[in-house]
Amino acid sequence: MPKQITIKPQSDLIDIPGGPTPAGGVNFDYKAPAKSKFGNPADPYQYTNADWQMLLSLPQEDVLKVQRYLMKAYPDFKPGIMGNPHDRKTITFFKDALGRINQYSADTQDSYGLGIRGKDTLGALQALGKVPQARTTGTTKALASQRVTSPTDLKAIFTKAAQEALGRNVGEGDLNRMIEAYQAKEIGYQKDFAAGGVVVQTPDPTTFAQNKFKKDFGTEVNVQKIDSIFTAIDNAFSKGQ
Repeated sequence: MPKQITIKPQSDLIDIPGGPTPAGGVNFDYKAPAKSKFGNPADPYQYTNADWQMLLSLPQEDVLKVQRYLMKAYPDFKPGIMGNPHDRKTITFFKDALGRINQYSADTQDSYGLGIRGKDTLGALQALGKVPQARTTGTTKALASQRVTSPTDLKAIFTKAAQEALGRNVGEGDLNRMIEAYQAKEIGYQKDFAAGGVVVQTPDPTTFAQNKFKKDFGTEVNVQKIDSIFTAIDNAFSKGQ
């Protein structure tokens, strides 16, 4: 009886599990985001857990770019196999980089000066190299995620407040700037809190909106009226309405 030989996959390549599961957890129905999803800093693309698979369809020259950008962004990264999209180390760091891009893109004020918002994947990876990263697994300290209030919720509060306080709607541009300004305050508070020391908590949206209207539309604001409407809004939110 001939001796049975077991062939082990290269350690640097993604694992090939048995059974019906596609190799390496690949979803053959996956479709990479369209080019139209990129290029708008006001609406940056948010990567999903499946988007690492876009690496598998890149031409070799782009895979090499990805690996070079990752080496720049992550000083501890060294590809196992240059130019191979199935390289396990490259996939691991690529996944991490997409998460980092999401986190930096949430910072509407671009506090780190990376200019990542709205860039396509290669452009964002290249920009990521401006600040050395630490991978978010193991014992390394991860970049903290920032949590901001939903723009939809903020827009509803600010729109209602404007109608009651000013007797009219404010422009879409004004609303978006108010939302960005409020979210920037939330992010700033979280960064200061993480750094330690005494920090002043972000005002609630209603207080922020009241101060904003007084500053920008002072002559139009009925202070007593706006106070009463914010009280009504607060009561509605506290009752889950």
